[in-house]
Amino acid sequence: MSEENLGNFFLIYNSILFFSGLFFASQSSSLLRFYSIEDDRLALYKTTLSQVFLPISFVLILCGFLLILNIVPILALISILFGIGTGLILILYTQLRVSGRFRDYFLVAIIQAIFVVAVMLIYSAETNVTNIITILFLSQLCALVFILIKRYLSLRNIFLTNRNKYLSIDLLMYGMPFMLIAVSNTFISAYCQYILKYQNLDNDVGVYALNYSIGEKIIFIFFSIIVTYKVPEIYQESQRSIKNAIYLINGAVMMFLFYALFIFIVSYFTSYYLSETFSTVYIAERGHWIILFSIISASFLGVFSLYNEILLSLKKSGVVALNYILLALIGALIGYFMILNYGILGAAIAPILANIIGLILLWMQIKRFV
Repeated sequence: MSEENLGNFFLIYNSILFFSGLFFASQSSSLLRFYSIEDDRLALYKTTLSQVFLPISFVLILCGFLLILNIVPILALISILFGIGTGLILILYTQLRVSGRFRDYFLVAIIQAIFVVAVMLIYSAETNVTNIITILFLSQLCALVFILIKRYLSLRNIFLTNRNKYLSIDLLMYGMPFMLIAVSNTFISAYCQYILKYQNLDNDVGVYALNYSIGEKIIFIFFSIIVTYKVPEIYQESQRSIKNAIYLINGAVMMFLFYALFIFIVSYFTSYYLSETFSTVYIAERGHWIILFSIISASFLGVFSLYNEILLSLKKSGVVALNYILLALIGALIGYFMILNYGILGAAIAPILANIIGLILLWMQIKRFV
């Protein structure tokens, strides 16, 4: 795949992630928080799934009509299905993590990875944006079928359980800010890619997107592990003492930064080889350094997310949502002017500056409320 086509793929892929976060991040975040405090876990699962059932059903019926009438391109339909699959996989991963089923968690990830690699190797000569999105969607389908077969009895019990209407309201109220969090996290780097495209830097879109994604994913793998274990503990402690909750948050931040520093040092010496492994020599030579910028940006964003837990502990979820909206707007503003003047270098620097400004604003809010 050429650098320009790779850029087009990431533009579509990030758009899918954006809309998937819009519809599914709320349920995933609520499941993570309420799992440790809700006694009736089956009702929690049923309520979570019921919130996405109607939107998914509507979209699938709409896709069926559009396919029959041949109104929209097949890529658009596959992208919609991939977005639904991404959301369901996100909820599934969250459930497996919080319930301690890490064996199933890794099995699902391995099934997806093996499917994608195997099919890509077989059809390497026919790779284009439509084929890649289709392969990713089919890998999600395989993972979901695997869980459906393996956990049939558990899923049957969930569907036989009654939905808790009061819990549904609590999940929505808590999860809405996290929907904005997920959307804003995707927005800044995706926005930079669109501006690069707008500036006719077509090859740089692919170079930037792939290398930025590598650094970001490396950091967020460990960040998700910390969130899985620490957020429920922080929430429970915040019900007793905000001071102790802040102490736990500080500990989680130090643990995360230690890992991020270690990853940065290793990546400093291996970023070129990492980039070349997942791309081409040209992409590695042109933009392997972006991995380091991405690691720095993701580290600041991780700290920003963890310290927002202080405001959540103080029942300031509206302020948290506003923080992430402001972060996205600041990132868009900085990204536009940085790319206009510095091109791909500006796209790499912009998320770092936005996250630093976001941290400063957050620190001022914490000083005000605590």
